[in-house]
Amino acid sequence: MQKRQSLGRRVGHLLRIFFLAPIAGLLAAYGVRFARISNPGRIGHMAAEIDCFLKERALGLIPDQRPILILERRRAGNRAMLDLIGQHVTVWDKRWQKLLFSELEKIPALSMPLGRPVLGLKEAARYSHVLALWGERPPLLKLPEAMQANGRARLAEMGLPSDAWFVSAHSRERGYWPGDDDNHAHRNADIASYEPAMRAIIERGGWIVRVGDPSMSPLPPMDHVIDYTQSPLKSEWMDLWLCANNRFFLGSSSGLSMVATIFDRPCVQVNMIPMGASLSMAARDISIPKRLQRQDGTVMRLAEHFASGLSVQRFAHVFDEAGLTILDNTGAEIRAITVEMMDRLDGDFDVTEDDEDLLRHYKAHFRAADYSFGSPARVGRDWLRENRDLL
Repeated sequence: MQKRQSLGRRVGHLLRIFFLAPIAGLLAAYGVRFARISNPGRIGHMAAEIDCFLKERALGLIPDQRPILILERRRAGNRAMLDLIGQHVTVWDKRWQKLLFSELEKIPALSMPLGRPVLGLKEAARYSHVLALWGERPPLLKLPEAMQANGRARLAEMGLPSDAWFVSAHSRERGYWPGDDDNHAHRNADIASYEPAMRAIIERGGWIVRVGDPSMSPLPPMDHVIDYTQSPLKSEWMDLWLCANNRFFLGSSSGLSMVATIFDRPCVQVNMIPMGASLSMAARDISIPKRLQRQDGTVMRLAEHFASGLSVQRFAHVFDEAGLTILDNTGAEIRAITVEMMDRLDGDFDVTEDDEDLLRHYKAHFRAADYSFGSPARVGRDWLRENRDLL
């Protein structure tokens, strides 16, 4: 019975290909391609992969093709993001469109996978190179004017004054993608370690809006801090608005920071791991990595990360099996890099030639197989000073 069903599926597949071949030839002649996001259920992939494609096309780095994205709305990581994508790319988001045309996107001549520049599997993420070439040009993906106005009004409902600036804060936790939690547990960190940084922001007159999903552990009440993850006003479009309108994004080794990047918001990235992916994407971004501690209590030097191959490892069990303890960034470290970003944005931050030497030495360890190779982003100044013995 199973063999008969399998044969029937193969025959049906061949028949669909036979009837679709003339259509495929016509579409290919007109430059139509079917774009495929590597993981459309995750908002970071939706944002970065489309943004990279649009910017590469605008810069003339790839042919001027006519992409169609087949993605059912119910399977999109964020439906408001899907609507933004639809301003630049034809989107077929109905189930009947998926059923009728999904075979077309499997034809090699029509297929346009978008994931490689962002995934960077065993190679550098090309997206950071594209962002460097894009420079100070304005973002391509922009929120509609009505959404901009509605977002400020909704934030006022949550208690933020109309004239206040805010920072979006996010630390990766378990719960967003339960089936994959164990594989990526090494990227998680406790949001409580952000408290010193939050207080530094408040001291400067800012507010903090904690972003993420409702599965996250609630924050204790703090003045000038809004735990949006637990708010009844949370929505998919507001998720985008908060990433697009902050002064900067205070994040971690998680895809949500990519949403801030597409809107040209600078990012502070803490608890970055593995070491080969410890640099952020854009030129104004700054980051600090997690460290690895051996069973004898010594901390691995950077050269050892890269020589051992740990710099490209993406799964938690690899570090566990190597008998390594992952050291999260401390509250003091997160505060220091947050203050650095505020000083930089205020135009009141200095680095010495020794600081620049430390940064060059840090980046010199990266090779073409490392995710962050060639990134224009920086590492936190104070972290480099305090960890010069590891460089």
